[in-house]
Amino acid sequence: MDILLLVFQSVLKGLPFLISHFLVTCFIFFLGLWVYLKITPFDEFDLIKKGNVAASISLMGASLGIALPLAFCLSSSLNIIDILIWGSISVLIQLFCYKC
Repeated sequence: MDILLLVFQSVLKGLPFLISHFLVTCFIFFLGLWVYLKITPFDEFDLIKKGNVAASISLMGASLGIALPLAFCLSSSLNIIDILIWGSISVLIQLFCYKC
């Protein structure tokens, strides 16, 4: 019974940190995806609505290209500043690689 209480207290202490880190990572992801959509020369959502499968695959690949480095950043971060710095750097590198 004491172990369950300790686990519950641990979850209550760690959950706010998990949620805050997750929300910051999601913000960086959606910001990076928005920038990606702005720097591409065509409107992916319009092409997807018209049934262009290649555009949807391309957008999914870009989403994964932004999300994977952020996932590793989230898993190794110590605090929110860590996520903001390294997450932003990883998204900028991905966007730079796309433009080159």
